[in-house]
Amino acid sequence: MPGTLQYSSINPQPNIVWETCCIFSIERVESNNRSVESEFRRAFTVRSLMRKAIVQQDITPYCPLYRQAIELIGRKWSGAIIRALLAGSTQFSEFSVIIPGVSDRLISVRLKELESNGIIERIVIPDKPVRIQYQLTDKGRALGQVVVAITDWAEEWMPQTESLAANATD
Repeated sequence: MPGTLQYSSINPQPNIVWETCCIFSIERVESNNRSVESEFRRAFTVRSLMRKAIVQQDITPYCPLYRQAIELIGRKWSGAIIRALLAGSTQFSEFSVIIPGVSDRLISVRLKELESNGIIERIVIPDKPVRIQYQLTDKGRALGQVVVAITDWAEEWMPQTESLAANATD
């Protein structure tokens, strides 16, 4: 049945499909003539419960691949560079404009690290003068879902300070 979490006696973990939550919400709105606002609130609650169930699945205390990945994208400014590149190709000089407070030296170091790990690629454009552009590889674009998830979490749980709000409007 759409909208339910199904448990198995052999495997107590829920069999969860994200689209199920959306189908459940739409069917309830159409079939019961309830207010759309209350149904969306219910859908959000169901989605939150589903997220909690996913987090409680078999997570080992330590995973070397997770550690390696989180250290790569979690280095200072790496996440900001990846987020900037998700918007499209960027020239080196644009990073310091897009990301306030980062030095050219640190941008250079992070770009080299991300390139050596296959997250981004460096493209030389043979104009006069020669231009260098950076763009995400397929491996880097796959981080888009991670960036969106972290952004959603940050918007819900991180306090919005005046300095952050001022940077967002610049």
